Amino acid sequence: MTTLTTNQADTNYPMLVACINASGQSDVFTTDFKQSEVDPVDHAHIEKAIELAEEAGYGGPFVVFEPHEFDYMRAALKAAESNSVTTGH
Repeated sequence: MTTLTTNQADTNYPMLVACINASGQSDVFTTDFKQSEVDPVDHAHIEKAIELAEEAGYGGPFVVFEPHEFDYMRAALKAAESNSVTTGH
């Protein structure tokens, strides 16, 4: 496991959880952890993010996104928005 400096350990680590809300619609739950709570080996922060989403009333299926995946999501959203503008949907 990587050793973090004090400043790195205090840095927020945002996460997004794609899920289903209480109305049965697709939704995104957001949460964050301190960098010191994130273990890239055991991935307990992913399970904790799902647990927090469930406690907030969201249901599965769950797909958890970490910061290093946000750029992929931005690109996909941009492509989807561009497609909906050109097709009118």
